[in-house]
Amino acid sequence: LGWACVVGSAAAVGAMWAAIDLFHWPTLWELCEPKCKTPLPAGLLFAGDFLSVLLPGGMAVGVMELWRRHRRAEIDLQAALHEHDVLARRAMAARLAALQAQVEPQFLFDVLVDIEQQYAEDLAPDAAAQLERLINHLRVALPRLRDNNATTLEAEAALLGSYLALWQGLHRQTMPLGTDWPAELNGERMPAMLLLPLLQRALRLAAPWPHAVCLKARRHAGRLRVELRVGQPGLCGDDAELVAQRERLQVLVGDGAQLRCESQDDATCFTLELPA
Repeated sequence: LGWACVVGSAAAVGAMWAAIDLFHWPTLWELCEPKCKTPLPAGLLFAGDFLSVLLPGGMAVGVMELWRRHRRAEIDLQAALHEHDVLARRAMAARLAALQAQVEPQFLFDVLVDIEQQYAEDLAPDAAAQLERLINHLRVALPRLRDNNATTLEAEAALLGSYLALWQGLHRQTMPLGTDWPAELNGERMPAMLLLPLLQRALRLAAPWPHAVCLKARRHAGRLRVELRVGQPGLCGDDAELVAQRERLQVLVGDGAQLRCESQDDATCFTLELPA
């Protein structure tokens, strides 16, 4: 750039002198002649014109180069931030895969032990019904190991229903899953494995058992609002599980997503706010 400024300034001086001769403009010596007693050497005239072009031209080139480097640094920074975001999403996807692969092994082990005990107590119909529920839950849960971090509202409801059916059979409770949303929301996309951990956490903390579980979904102000209502108050709190779920939601969806927990008189309501 420095040599380009020097060569360009020299060429500009030559072009300026040619324009002066062509258009008969006054030269520096002619302007100085009333006060200058001796003619200025041609080299000094060239040096003066050369510096008068080089200095402002060099400053302009320097400013443009600084601006170009600043823009390039901004582009590199944005690319680095995008790469960081991609790596964070991949790491979260790996954690999700590990979470899905677990499928609550202790819970499934308890279910199998309960089935074995029912057969030992000659409760074959009950054991067969619980075994059927276990098979159904595995059919719903295991294919989700291939999900790419996203699922549909209908699929999440099916997973909650199969898990809750197993839980009811294990604890001899009656607590069906109620659902409420328009049919057009069945295929609405949403992050996977957000609702089931919330239900599992609520069932572990609830004492006595919740009297009902309901899953609702609506579009509100251009956003998808999903509510998991567990019929037992006082199940909120900022424990590690809720904090981890909020962090994963932010990574997977972005700042536009929210997870709130509200304890009401007769229930605890988990609300997911997802951008459309």
